[in-house]
Amino acid sequence: MENKNEIFSYHKRLSLAAISFEKLKDEYLDPNDETMSFLKLVANEWQVDYLDLSEKLWEINNLPAKDAQQ
Repeated sequence: MENKNEIFSYHKRLSLAAISFEKLKDEYLDPNDETMSFLKLVANEWQVDYLDLSEKLWEINNLPAKDAQQ
Protein backbone atom coordinates (compact mmCIF):
# COMPACT_ATOMS: atom_id res chain seq x y z
CA MET A 1 0.00 0.00 0.00
CA GLU A 2 1.21 3.48 -0.79
CA ASN A 3 2.19 5.98 1.85
CA LYS A 4 -0.71 8.24 2.93
CA ASN A 5 1.55 11.24 2.20
CA GLU A 6 1.60 10.23 -1.45
CA ILE A 7 -2.16 9.76 -1.71
CA PHE A 8 -3.64 12.62 0.35
CA SER A 9 -2.53 16.16 1.04
CA TYR A 10 -1.85 17.10 4.66
CA HIS A 11 -5.10 19.07 4.82
CA LYS A 12 -7.10 16.08 3.54
CA ARG A 13 -5.37 13.68 5.96
CA LEU A 14 -6.15 16.10 8.80
CA SER A 15 -9.83 16.16 7.84
CA LEU A 16 -9.95 12.38 7.56
CA ALA A 17 -8.20 12.01 10.91
CA ALA A 18 -10.80 14.27 12.53
CA ILE A 19 -13.63 12.24 10.99
CA SER A 20 -12.02 9.01 12.18
CA PHE A 21 -11.56 10.38 15.69
CA GLU A 22 -15.17 11.56 15.90
CA LYS A 23 -16.52 8.20 14.71
CA LEU A 24 -14.35 6.13 17.07
CA LYS A 25 -14.17 8.29 20.20
CA ASP A 26 -17.24 6.87 21.93
CA GLU A 27 -15.85 3.37 21.64
CA TYR A 28 -12.14 3.96 22.28
CA LEU A 29 -11.59 7.29 24.03
CA ASP A 30 -10.84 6.96 27.73
CA PRO A 31 -11.99 10.18 29.43
CA ASN A 32 -9.48 9.57 32.24
CA ASP A 33 -6.48 9.31 29.90
CA GLU A 34 -4.53 12.53 30.42
CA THR A 35 -1.82 11.49 27.93
CA MET A 36 -4.17 11.95 24.95
CA SER A 37 -3.04 8.55 23.70
CA PHE A 38 -6.10 7.94 21.50
CA LEU A 39 -5.78 11.35 19.86
CA LYS A 40 -2.07 10.70 19.29
CA LEU A 41 -2.80 7.23 17.90
CA VAL A 42 -5.26 8.61 15.34
CA ALA A 43 -2.88 11.43 14.43
CA ASN A 44 -0.03 8.98 13.98
CA GLU A 45 -2.14 6.66 11.84
CA TRP A 46 -3.08 9.53 9.51
CA GLN A 47 0.44 11.01 9.63
CA VAL A 48 -0.61 14.40 11.01
CA ASP A 49 0.53 16.36 14.04
CA TYR A 50 -1.65 15.65 17.06
CA LEU A 51 -1.80 19.36 17.93
CA ASP A 52 -3.17 20.12 14.46
CA LEU A 53 -5.71 17.34 14.93
CA SER A 54 -6.69 18.72 18.32
CA GLU A 55 -7.20 22.17 16.79
CA LYS A 56 -9.25 20.72 13.91
CA LEU A 57 -11.48 18.85 16.36
CA TRP A 58 -11.96 22.03 18.39
CA GLU A 59 -12.99 23.88 15.23
CA ILE A 60 -15.47 21.15 14.30
CA ASN A 61 -17.03 21.06 17.76
CA ASN A 62 -17.09 24.82 18.34
CA LEU A 63 -18.82 26.41 15.38
CA PRO A 64 -18.77 30.21 15.32
CA ALA A 65 -21.91 31.75 16.83
CA LYS A 66 -23.25 32.87 13.45
CA ASP A 67 -23.06 29.29 12.09
CA ALA A 68 -24.60 27.78 15.24
CA GLN A 69 -27.69 29.99 14.94
CA GLN A 70 -28.59 28.76 11.46
